[in-house]
Amino acid sequence: MNRPASIAEAQSFDPTADVFVAMHARPAALADVDPSILSPFQRALLTIDGTVTQFIEAYAMEPVLIRVLEQATVRAEDLARWLACEEDVEVLRRRSALAGARTQNLYAYAESLLLPSRLSADIRTALNREMGGLGKILLNASLESRREALWFGMETLRDLPGELGVGNSMSCLTRTYRIIAGGEPLMLITERFPVAWAPGA
Repeated sequence: MNRPASIAEAQSFDPTADVFVAMHARPAALADVDPSILSPFQRALLTIDGTVTQFIEAYAMEPVLIRVLEQATVRAEDLARWLACEEDVEVLRRRSALAGARTQNLYAYAESLLLPSRLSADIRTALNREMGGLGKILLNASLESRREALWFGMETLRDLPGELGVGNSMSCLTRTYRIIAGGEPLMLITERFPVAWAPGA
């Protein structure tokens, strides 16, 4: 039988405490953020273990369009450890924007590194056709996988792609996680949620 939480434990509760497993390895560009000062929407974005696009659509009451801004082959380099590969291995870098179909609000800016050699032919084909977001692609492929949340924090991005339409800089709540299937990492995904659009913050 579970022991009821005390008042002190409830007041000090941190919903991110047991979610992110590699905060010690967080990039230096990310600053600390106290989850208690975030809005319920932002806390849910950090900890959700499902399709972010569907969650945002349900909250914002509008369809979310995913636009692929870049898809290119690069070296894994210093992020290789999180993909369990060598630094000189070629990975697919995919950058995309999630925006409201009606309001044009930028809800998220995502950057993903994928290992093509560990992806099925169906997933590789869908990526080449730019068919929606990664979450939808994985669902359509019926891939049995899990997410492992690594770290989160606040950051200010600069020299942003003009297609985002947010100017030269943007303050974001950022989280990084990886998709694991068959015991191997397939993807490393960083999602950045603009603070400028944060209901209830």
